Formats: sequence, structure tokens, C-alpha cells
Amino acid sequence: MIFNYVLDLIQMPFSKGKRLGNKIKVTRNFNGKKVTKIKSPPRKRIKNEITNNNNNINGVVIDGACSSQEFEVFDNPIAPISPTSKRYERAKAKEHCRWDELNNDFVEMFSKQYNNLLPSKCCFCEESLIECCVWCKSCGPSTIYCKDCALKIHQNIHFHSLIEVTESGGFNEFKVVCSMKTEHHRYCINQPYTRVLTVISENGTHHQCKIHFCHCECENELDTLLSLDLWPVTPIKPNTVISINLLHLFVALQLEGKISFTSFCEGLAWKTGVMDLKLKMYLNRMAQTDCVDQFRNFRRQLINLKNICKGYSGLEECASCPKEDGSVFYSFDANFGLVLKTSSSKSKRLASRSDDLFVPDDEITGFMEGYDDSTKSKECSNFQAGNNLRSKRKTNKLSVTGIFGASCRHEFPKIFLNMKHGERLGYAVFILDRLLKEHIDKRVNVHVVYDIASVLKSHLQKNKLHEKFHRFKFGIPVFHSYGHKGDCQVKNSIRRLDGFGLMDGEHMERLWSYLRSFSKITKEMTPAHRTDLLSDALMHFGAKKMSNIGKHLVFLHHKAKETLNSCQSEIQSICSGLAVVVNEETIQTWKVEEDNMGKKPPSQEIDWLDWKQLYYRKLRDYNKEMSLFMLSEKCSDIEAHKRKAKRLESSLISLEKKYKIKLRWTTSSTDYRSQHTEYIKVQSSEMISTLFHRCSERLMLLALKKRYADGSAIATRLCKQINKSCTEIKNILASYNTINSEICDSFKPVQYIVVLDVKSSFYDKINFVSHVKSSVVPGPVIKTLIQFYIRKQRALEEMLLVKKEMENTLRYWEQQIEILHNVTISQSSGLKYILCERLEMIKEFAEELQKLFSPTINGVDNEALDEEFLIEDDQLAEESSDEENPSESEENFHEDHELYL
Repeated sequence: MIFNYVLDLIQMPFSKGKRLGNKIKVTRNFNGKKVTKIKSPPRKRIKNEITNNNNNINGVVIDGACSSQEFEVFDNPIAPISPTSKRYERAKAKEHCRWDELNNDFVEMFSKQYNNLLPSKCCFCEESLIECCVWCKSCGPSTIYCKDCALKIHQNIHFHSLIEVTESGGFNEFKVVCSMKTEHHRYCINQPYTRVLTVISENGTHHQCKIHFCHCECENELDTLLSLDLWPVTPIKPNTVISINLLHLFVALQLEGKISFTSFCEGLAWKTGVMDLKLKMYLNRMAQTDCVDQFRNFRRQLINLKNICKGYSGLEECASCPKEDGSVFYSFDANFGLVLKTSSSKSKRLASRSDDLFVPDDEITGFMEGYDDSTKSKECSNFQAGNNLRSKRKTNKLSVTGIFGASCRHEFPKIFLNMKHGERLGYAVFILDRLLKEHIDKRVNVHVVYDIASVLKSHLQKNKLHEKFHRFKFGIPVFHSYGHKGDCQVKNSIRRLDGFGLMDGEHMERLWSYLRSFSKITKEMTPAHRTDLLSDALMHFGAKKMSNIGKHLVFLHHKAKETLNSCQSEIQSICSGLAVVVNEETIQTWKVEEDNMGKKPPSQEIDWLDWKQLYYRKLRDYNKEMSLFMLSEKCSDIEAHKRKAKRLESSLISLEKKYKIKLRWTTSSTDYRSQHTEYIKVQSSEMISTLFHRCSERLMLLALKKRYADGSAIATRLCKQINKSCTEIKNILASYNTINSEICDSFKPVQYIVVLDVKSSFYDKINFVSHVKSSVVPGPVIKTLIQFYIRKQRALEEMLLVKKEMENTLRYWEQQIEILHNVTISQSSGLKYILCERLEMIKEFAEELQKLFSPTINGVDNEALDEEFLIEDDQLAEESSDEENPSESEENFHEDHELYL
């Protein structure tokens, strides 16, 4: 009985809420209002159900009586639904069951519409049909006409599929000669001429159509075809034309589904599951011409309206970034998946739609040939980016190895260029020059987020360019900062730098996740077509971001507000449990002290290197070279070691004269052994720092691997990198244990598992927070308080940034509406229709933005946001990030890692 009662309590489904005697009080938010309901307590499970569950306890099966009904469950292929199953599971099971019942009858049910194709009357004139009728498949399944009505109706309704049905049940194609002409022919005095063209309609069928053209100069053949919503295969005497709506569909599917025009044509030809050979022949003719790319030019002009309305940008410019004053953010990165093969054909013309995005190849090639971006110093990261020695072209089969680009904080594409090498620093400097020219006369603070921002900063200082970019502030993204050393993270992580808000800096990664899929299409294109297609894709990506900017900014403000409240509550909770009074001023003091520890100059780091340690090191190197000199067999090696030993010998003699060393130290002397012990301690400290760096990199790679399917190419490469990091960690740990065993017999070797934990006390010696002096507050508490304080400051910055961006967005669209309105007044009727249609859409969009932003801009608390809206925007954020947005496990790793630092 006691066991059954405990099991009953475990399996009881409790509701969320407070208990009121035998009732439960449940409080929920509904449209910003708190609604309280009193519910009865949860129903206890039936005793029989508990008894049945007792037959299997902790994996041990207990024999019991089984009824015949229990065996019938396994005989039925669809098991009955348990009454305790969720409503969704029951609904899906019911749906699947119904589909399975009808699965074999689909064709028979579909064919019933053809049973009565010869009705007694025409559906239009209602005359009797005796011998035959005409069925229009495009008009509907029951639209049966007589021959006269079919001809009369479909002379003006084009591109319908007509079938003649005879009394004997035969089916023949019923041909209606389509005749198309524009309004121009009604008042034109010139005699028109006609041509029979093959028209590929909007639904993907081909028709022979008679089209009227005019001899006058005011309307040529292309004007006539565009007026009829048709696009020619060639601009000179075309024989085949295609529906403009069908081409719009193709471009939209290509930008979203990343399909080629050849794949689209194959899909049209196989639309019904049977190859349409004639349609494929006409489509192949289109694939051999430049008509699709020219249609993209027309579509781009129709979207941006720049040829009609000067000053109008619409969705092709970031509306939220400041234009004259404020803070603007750029994210830099390179992508090596969008390559171009050397074997691809040469372009016969220049790219026509990439002027605003892509830098001309000649300009960037000339810059890189005369720019020195080599790096010699030991950097803080193990990334290949920026290393000129590792940035050579990996193969001569690629004329373009990838693209380098920048986007703003709102993931809108800004500037891109084709790379001929690896990710060299010269590409980043070139874009910095372009951004500097763009903001030279503006009061704008430029923030640059780059994976190797620390390397870029040191490169600019080395080349004396830091004064040129003194208005630029550099930071490392959150996700990539864990591949840098601890002091570099303190100095350059955007989580610790003022002014960056809560942005993660991975904007380009999310953009690459969308653009990378175009590589299978663009790698064998001509250079001009490739650049134009990538420009179209980038502008489409940016337009989608701008169309969702309202929900995105509201979501960012809500997220920043939640982060601010949570950090405040956490700080108050921790401080209330301390024995001393700790306020935000105290935490600020700790943070400054921590920053100073991370920013100490290199001269202070080597103060310990006195003359004795210097003498020991040179003597140690001298003994090593002499040993190699004696053991070497090749003459070249003997001479090399002899020269090094001679140089070290002269250095030792000068030190011995300067510090009056009468007798050179031996390996058994007291001074030599004491300096050797100091040297091992220093090496041990450096090994701990290296182990921390490698283990942090390993955690980052593990978190990155979870985002890809096992067995995929990216996951395989990540596994190799993880194994390489693990091997390095084991080798460094073995050296660490060996050298420490030499100076201390009681030293206990450090285990591999302990080293892998970046929050282990093993790393306290290199932790900057451990140097923060506080005699009362423990070090881990100081670390936690500093981290919450930093996140609180970033949340405050984020709220101010988002509010400013909301104001910028509303101001931008007000200006766009004014520009369109002024141009619309002076335009002709045709252009006026296009502009008025666009103007109404923008006005409606601006009104929606005003409704979304008004609570934040006017200072009203936005707690009444619809929960469903927030969930929807969160899902949009996950979809836009695709594969590149850090997953939940990675974010947890980031938070834990930040707390450790």
C-alpha cells in the first residue's frame, strides 16, 4: 500500500498554481492583464492503472494476469490511443489513421470527375450537346462548352487548355487561335503586322499565339510584348516569349530555394510526372540566351525605382542605422564556400547590378598587390584568418577563393569583394578605408566587430594607421572570443567593451548560412553573372530583414529589458547574502581592477627576467648548441650550430664581465639549479595559460559541432579539429606533469579530466579575477558579480540603441514617403500607377511600425506585449540564423565561460 501511494504521487499530473485547500489557484497573463482562475485538484489515477504499471518496475518485469484484450493490442497495426495521451498526439494519430484508410483510393476518387464529361447542356448558352463538347481544364472541372461558346469565350481569354470530348469517349486537343494586341493599335494609323509566337504561359504550358505589332517608331516589338506581360527570349525578332509572372516566380524560387534556371525548367517539363518534350525544347532555347539575366535587371529596376524616383531607396537600405550622427556597427567576415572555378567561361560584359555592393575586381587587386599585410608577432589566437603565410591560394583551379564582406548590426549587407587569396588583413583594411570615406563628414561612431579584431588592431598600429582610424572601435564577437587568450578577451570582447550593447557579433555568420547555398549555382558561372546573382541574393536577404525590422527591434528591446531585470535581481540576491556591504560602485571598482590586470603592458610582464635568469637561459641554450654540434653528422648542421654557439659564447662572456662572474656556472651549481627552478615555474605558468586556451577552443568546437548532422562534411572537419585539440592538450599536460615532477617530488600529476574543465581551480593562477583583492568576498562571487554587472551595462546600452534605431526607422520611412509623393505628382499615368501602388504599401508599413514602436518611444512599459507575438519573433530569429546562430547549448557555454573569466 505504501509503494502504491508513493507511485501514485509520482505519476500524478500536478497543475501550476497555488493550493487553496482542495482547490488550485492559477494566475496567467492574458493580453497584459492578470486573470485568476480556481480549478479543482488533479484527478488521481485509477487504481487499476497503477496496478498495471506495477508489472514493470525499474526495468524488472513482474508476472501477472494478462487478459485477451492485451494481446489484441499487438495484433492491431494501429494501437488504440491511451486516454492519458496528449491532445496533439491523439489528433495526429487520428489524422494518420484516416489517411491510411484512403491511401489506395486516391486515383479512383480523382478520376470520378471525368465520368460525366458529356453533359446534356452547355454551361454557358445551355444548348443541348449531342455529338461532342469542349472541356476547359483551366476554367474548372465542370466547365463544359459547345464549340461556338468555347471559341467566343477563349478568343479573349488566353492560354487555357481546351479538350474536345466526342460522343464515343475520345479526347482531342481543341485549338483556338489566340490573337493579342495592345491598346496602341486602336488609334494607330499605321497598318499592324502579325507574327505567330510560342508563348510559355504563367502555368508552365506552351501555346501558339498571333501577336499584332506596329510599324511606327513610338512602339517597337519589345514595347508591345512588355505591355502584354510577356518577356522575349531575344530582343531581336523573338520566336519564343515567356510570361513575366512565370519569371517572377522563378526569381523568387531561386532566391529562396537556391535553384538554377536549368532545374526550374526541368521541374516545369516534369510538372505532371511525364516529360513535356516540346516545352523542354522551348525552355532550353531560353537557357542558351541572356534573357533571364536581363529580366533580373528589369525586376531590380522595378523594385528600387531608382531610374524613376531619385533619392528613393526603399528596402535596399538599412532604415535603422544612423545617417548623420550616432553609433553604427559593422561585422566583418570571409566565406570560402562561394568560389569561382578558373575553367568557367569569361564574361562578355561587366556586372550590371552589383555597383552598390561589390567592389570591382581590378580595384581590389591593385590595392592588394601594393599592400603589405604580413604579420610576424605571436598572436593571441590560432585562427588562420589574417595569417599571410597561411593565406596563399590552396589551388590554382580557383580564380576566386571566396568573398569578404561586411554587414550592419541589423544584418543588412553593406560592402563585399571577391578574394584571390585567403583571408588577408588587407581586405579588412580596404573596407575600413571605404567606410572611413563614407563617414568622413558625419558625426558617427563606427564600431567594427571582427573575428581577429585584436590582430587587425595590432596590424594597424604596426603600419601607423591607428591614428587614421581613431574613430573606429574594434571588438571580437562573443562566439569567437573564446578562441583568444584571456587577456585578449578582457580587452576586446564586445561583452566587456562599452557601447556594443547585447549584440553577439555573429551577423555575418547568419548571412553566410543563407548565401552559402548559392555556391552550387555560381561556381561555374561567368564572373559577371555570378556577381549579379550574389548581389540579387544579398539585396533579397536585406529586404527580408528590413521588412521584419519592426518585430525585430521590439524583440531586442524586450530581451534587453528582461536581461536588465534579471541581472539586477541576481546582483541584489548575491549581495544580500554577503557579510559586507557591496554595491555597484564596489563591483565597478573590481571590474576596473580586472581590466587593468588584463591590460598590463608587456614590459611589466617580463620584470622578473633579471640578469641571473638571462644568464641562465643563454647558458642553457649554449650547452644545447654545443651538444648538437658534437652530435651532428652533416657539415651544414655542424656549421650552423657552431655559429649559434659562438654568438651565445660572446653574450655569456659580456655578461660575466658585467656582473663579475669569475667561474662559469655548471649544471650542478647552486645558482644554476635555483634559476632552473624559476625557469620551470615560468614555463609551468605558460603551459597553464596554453591549456586554458586549448580547452576553451575545444569547448567552442564541441558546441559548434552540435549544430551539424553527424557524418556531414562540416561535422567531419570539426571532429578532426577536436581530435587535434585533444592531442595538443594531452601533450602539453604530459610536459606540464614532467617538468613539475622534476622540481617537486611530492607533485601529483594533474588528470586530463580536470584540465578539460575551464572552471576548475587549476586555472585560478591565470584568472584575472583571482587577482582582484578582497579579504571578505570570495573570488568566485566576485567573478559572478562582475559578469552580471557587465551584462546589466550592456542591457542598458542595448535599450538606448534600440530606442534610437526605432526613431531612425520611422524617420527614414517618412522621408521615403515624402520622396515618392513628390515624384508621383509629376509622372504620367502609367508610372503614376506604379508609384501610387508602392506609396500605399509603404504607408501601411509605416503605420504598422508606428504602432509597434510607440510604446517604447513614448516611454510606456512594454510588458503588455502579446506572448504569441514574442514567440513568433523568436522563431523568426531562429529561422534567420539558420545554421549559424548559436544554439541553446552554446549560449549556456558562453554564459558559463564568461562567468569564469
